This record gives sequence, C-alpha cells and structure tokens, in this order.
Amino acid sequence: KDLLFPLSKSHRKSLVYLIGLSMLSMVVVTAGVGVIIPMVAIVIDEKFHENFPLLIEVAQGVGIGGKKELVTVFVILFFILICLKAAVTLLIVATQKRLTAEIRVHITSYLFGHLIRLPFGFHMAENPAKILRNLTTDVSAYIRSLEAVVVLITESLLVLALFAVLTVVDPAGLALILLLV
Repeated sequence: KDLLFPLSKSHRKSLVYLIGLSMLSMVVVTAGVGVIIPMVAIVIDEKFHENFPLLIEVAQGVGIGGKKELVTVFVILFFILICLKAAVTLLIVATQKRLTAEIRVHITSYLFGHLIRLPFGFHMAENPAKILRNLTTDVSAYIRSLEAVVVLITESLLVLALFAVLTVVDPAGLALILLLV
C-alpha cells in the first residue's frame, strides 16, 4: 500500500497497463519456446510422425507435406514471434520510461509544494541544500523500487509460464531439472 500511495489514479492505471504489457511479453516468449520444442523435435527425431500426430494432421490439413516445409513454417513462426517480442519490449520500455518520468514529476512537485507550505521557522532551522538533496534522493529511490517491483512481477510470470510449458511438454525432464537444482 505504501508503494502505491503517492501515485495518482492515472499513474495506477498506467502501471496496470504496464503489467498487462509484461504479461503479453510473457505470452510471446512462452509461445516462442513452445515453437522451438517441436521444431527441434522435427529436426532430430526420425519418428516425429509418431510422436506428434496432431501436428502432422494439422500440417497436412493446411497443405504442408514434408519435413523441410514444416521446419520452414516453424522458423518463420519463430521469427515472427521474436519480432513481436521486440516490439512489445520496446513498447514496455517506452511506457515505463514515460510513466516513471510522470511519477517523478508528480511526486517531486507534491513534496516541493508541501515543503513550501511549511512554517518559516522550519526553513530557518534546516539547511535547504540538505532538504533538496534528501528529497531528490528519496524520489529516485522510490522510482527505482517501483521499477524493481514491475520487473519482479514480469520475471515471476515468465518463470511460471515457462514451468507450465515444460510441464506440458516434458514433465519427466522438468522433474529431473528440479531434483538437480
């Protein structure tokens, strides 16, 4: 609650939008990993027809016949997902920088306004350079902590999504990895 207290309603909405973009990024990354796994299986597994019957059925349904064509489709799909991930990442960075600049201005102006309204005796007793330094340092620390929370949420969602993909694709391999860690 203390982390979100200084934020205005529009800043909170922008923060939710930023987290939504992070979730979209997580979906794109997870889809990219989901595309790599069958692509590698097609290349190295001689019996991929037996191991991926649904994939073969869908491929034949859309007119893709051979192994080479199927790998080409997966490579193109992976490239599209990488480009989409890059676009979403650019949007996230631009939104985050704009939001942090707006929050910094909002909080700084609020605190300066409060500082100016303090009694004259306070200003006579305190060193104004020290007050300004503390104010700017605290606002910067707040912005960094807000950015860290967004990154933590984003990375946590990504880890959970990758665990979900690995659980579906290879539960035994995931269990082995977890035992080794």
